Amino acid sequence: MFSGATINVELTLLCAAVWDNNIRHVEYLLRAGHDVNEKMKLDGRTALFVAVHFNHRHIAALLIHHGAKVNERDKEGMTPLHLEIVDLLLDNGADVNFKSATGFTALHMACRFHDDDSIVRKLLRHGAYYNVVDGKTGKTPLLHAGKGAREVNTVLLYFINEIFKLMANNDTTILDRLDEMKSLILEGTKEFGPGDYNNFSLLKVAKNDAGETILDIAKKRGFPLLEELEKKLAEL
Repeated sequence: MFSGATINVELTLLCAAVWDNNIRHVEYLLRAGHDVNEKMKLDGRTALFVAVHFNHRHIAALLIHHGAKVNERDKEGMTPLHLEIVDLLLDNGADVNFKSATGFTALHMACRFHDDDSIVRKLLRHGAYYNVVDGKTGKTPLLHAGKGAREVNTVLLYFINEIFKLMANNDTTILDRLDEMKSLILEGTKEFGPGDYNNFSLLKVAKNDAGETILDIAKKRGFPLLEELEKKLAEL
């Protein structure tokens, strides 16, 4: 639907106005009572999908203000979150772990297709499950990142995965490993570029597919050095 150079005749009036990036026309249609969530017959997408696809951020915000559903599915079971403008959608209640009809979350797709690694960090910070498997290939975001365009995503998810594995075994070497990872990330590497504290702090907030952080698991399993771990994580 979005790849052609001309407007598809199946576009709704509102979708056509969004396609043209004509915010005045969009405002006029909304004031006239046009259904902000009307779907196109061909793919089941709404005007918000169009705004997100073309990165028309101001129009997307306007549509959301007028009641556009951020978790609306198209005919393939996708939501606007699987495209772009992630922060705007998340701030307006989009489900970060929503799965498409084929079982893909936004994190799966961001790891595999996005050049901007900040999208992956943003999703993780909003609670995206780092190890959720997709419904088609059974792969986690880490495995998708291995085929993606950004090596930084692969390394970051590898670090997160390693920390969770250590915690699953109540392995006290996790404290030393956290220090090692901190040095690698903050000093800068060829994957991460210049040191970035935001990358390291993700180790504290990352969640598994049960919605648990490292600290949640430590408390549940009676980690023997819980106080030391809490102190180390509190410094992130």
